[in-house]
Amino acid sequence: MRLFMATLSRIQCDDTEFSEMRIPVTKVVALSGRRPSSNDYQQLKDMCALLASRVLYIECPSKKKAVNKAAEDTPSFSNPPLMAYADYSSEERSLVVRFNDRVRDHLLQLNEGNFTQAQLLQLL
Repeated sequence: MRLFMATLSRIQCDDTEFSEMRIPVTKVVALSGRRPSSNDYQQLKDMCALLASRVLYIECPSKKKAVNKAAEDTPSFSNPPLMAYADYSSEERSLVVRFNDRVRDHLLQLNEGNFTQAQLLQLL
């Protein structure tokens, strides 16, 4: 959750494309409210694996008028992976992550006014 929140906080309101994000390990550890430890590498490994394995379920209502009742109850859906990749760079001591382009419409250009902004530390 810390890593996911850290990536979300780097999306700007005016972004139209996803870019690669480099998040220093010190920032990820600091978000947890604890000090660096010898377990950090394993936790980073687990975080990246978990984040990279997340798949979204996105339901899309049909735009066509259904001919029968059964067709009305079966919307289209997709299951895109959330992240294109989630890696660790030991040279930079940072996580290198990028959102999958297939979730762009659900995370970028959310200007309709139906969304609430929050501070990252408050969410955590």
